[in-house]
Amino acid sequence: MQARMRGRPRLPDDVRLKIVQKRARSPGSPPSIDVILRELDEEAGDDGYRPSRGSVQNVVHQWGKEVEAIRDRELPFQWHQLEKAGIPWEAGEWVGRCDAARIKGYIDLVGEGRVDIESLQSFSKFTNRLARWCWRVHLVAPDLPPIIALEMARAYDQAEMAHDLLPSHPPMQTDVIDGWLSLVGVGPKHDEYKERKALYIKAVEAQLVPRMTVSAGFQEVQQTSDLTGLTTTTGGLWPLQQTGALINRLQLIGEISKEEADEWRNALMGRETTQEESDGKATRK
Repeated sequence: MQARMRGRPRLPDDVRLKIVQKRARSPGSPPSIDVILRELDEEAGDDGYRPSRGSVQNVVHQWGKEVEAIRDRELPFQWHQLEKAGIPWEAGEWVGRCDAARIKGYIDLVGEGRVDIESLQSFSKFTNRLARWCWRVHLVAPDLPPIIALEMARAYDQAEMAHDLLPSHPPMQTDVIDGWLSLVGVGPKHDEYKERKALYIKAVEAQLVPRMTVSAGFQEVQQTSDLTGLTTTTGGLWPLQQTGALINRLQLIGEISKEEADEWRNALMGRETTQEESDGKATRK
């Protein structure tokens, strides 16, 4: 007698979160289960995970039963409903600049031929949750440019979303970014940058704060960065690969110089400028 086949594996966390994001992106006319299934199928490619219709239906049903405060966080940000994002009116300009940086990143991807315009509709929206974290990051580190602050905010956004929506409710382990924002929190051109970075390096060496590394992550959840178009498999919701790839792309399209790109990598990782980088700067002068 043929053995009964085992059931499908547990729905991966990243797929569960994607389903919620897709369902929440148009509150007035949310995409149907079949539309969500089709989009997930297209995004999975040849080797990706494809959930069953029943799995998608279960997640959608659970999302519909979430408390209003959590549901509000995943709704698209709207100016006339700032209270849903939990931010004051004076946050409007900064939040708008972060959203503009996000949109420009998408347009650049289209211009580079990495995505087509139609696929942008399936990308995650600028949510109330992300708007709130953009503002919070700005309050802690007001001198960061919008594009970097946006990526920092994405880290908190994704960690909080995992805590809110995954069945295990994993804790927000954000000490990696917390330490960097508290002790550095500025870019290479800031007057206090060298002094702050030196303090950060000493704090890391004394094991008072964890170092920002290319494999630092919050949770073991695979996450795709809409802005970079890359999928990270080595760390969690905040791997530095996302921002590292972002810096590479900004350099590639000429928005920042190689020297600035090197400095940003060093700044984010609490690393001294290498001799090779210093020699390169001297040569280019």
